[in-house]
Amino acid sequence: MKRFDAELEIVRTIYNQAWEKNWGFVPMTRAELDHLAHELRPVVVPEMVQFVEVGGEPVGFAFSLPDYNLILRYFRGRIGLKQLLLFWLIRPQINRMRMLTMGVVESYRNRGIETLLVTETVKKCRAVGIHSAELGWVLEDNDRMNKVLKAIGSRHYRTHRIYEKAL
Repeated sequence: MKRFDAELEIVRTIYNQAWEKNWGFVPMTRAELDHLAHELRPVVVPEMVQFVEVGGEPVGFAFSLPDYNLILRYFRGRIGLKQLLLFWLIRPQINRMRMLTMGVVESYRNRGIETLLVTETVKKCRAVGIHSAELGWVLEDNDRMNKVLKAIGSRHYRTHRIYEKAL
């Protein structure tokens, strides 16, 4: 957390490089990331953020959070003092995580870095009491990542599709 701003820039750089060929990708600006970081900083668990460097150069990251949806769904869109207090009291009991995003620079793919990021995230999460995970937003045609997830024993349970039609 001491290097929060510097690591944000690493995330933005890798994210933009790693995701640039995905359907519908729009590069993340510094302002967008700053806004997102401001919102998420209070709930970030440092052990759930992983970076991979090769020769001192950052080439991959994984960013996960406890699955706060397990608490927030009971608030039904209301966030008042009572809900905030309940959130901070119940938060340590969350035992599921959500991997929000990860990325590996294209020139470093197929070297096991994706697997390393996922397995290290799982290991670190177990150390803080998290024993299940949801890894969403993996594109259906992202064979490499889907193979990693299958290899670690995950199961596919939902597919989201976006359809396009000219109007």
